[in-house]
Amino acid sequence: MKVVPLGTLGELMQGLPHRFSPSRDLVEQDPTDGPAFHLLSIGDITGLTVTPGSSRPVHLPRGTPTDRYTLRNGDVLLTIRTRPFRAAAVTDPDPLMIPTQNLAVLRPNPDILHGPYLATYLNTPEAQTDINGRYGQSAATPLLKLSSLAEIPIPLPPMYIQKQIADLALSFEEEEKATQALLAERRALVQRSIALVIHQPPVTTPERLL
Repeated sequence: MKVVPLGTLGELMQGLPHRFSPSRDLVEQDPTDGPAFHLLSIGDITGLTVTPGSSRPVHLPRGTPTDRYTLRNGDVLLTIRTRPFRAAAVTDPDPLMIPTQNLAVLRPNPDILHGPYLATYLNTPEAQTDINGRYGQSAATPLLKLSSLAEIPIPLPPMYIQKQIADLALSFEEEEKATQALLAERRALVQRSIALVIHQPPVTTPERLL
């Protein structure tokens, strides 16, 4: 199978620089009527697909290059600080989302790469082993440089196989989430039942009539 460096599969860039992060004072002095964005951080990358989580959308200062950093369908987010490494693909760009500087983005060439396939592969043990050896240190924090990310070898099957692999992984993840939700409900039910038995008033047995 063809294997190519990740950096050849599209545009690799870091998330929105800190200098564009919204400051309350700046926003109040120079309000904008533009759209609001969900700013994504490392903690928002929890599965194979990108969601805004519980973050609140914010308006960004005037002059922020939102066109460049707004996530598009097929983009792949990569965590570049702390371990473990995680990757997730954008399958629905609504609502508007922008990654922060602790994330990298691979904007795939859609003719050769299916974003969810890349996210799926990068979360495999095989890829994780390779990635773990590429970390450096920045102020005692594990850091992956873009140059190191760009060199990660990516197996590249035909597009239809990429999509089949991604669909299989995504469907399994949905089943796993549903199972976990069901188990959580059952656990809560068991705990409520135990508490009810423990704290209910004692049952008294009537004395036998003589």
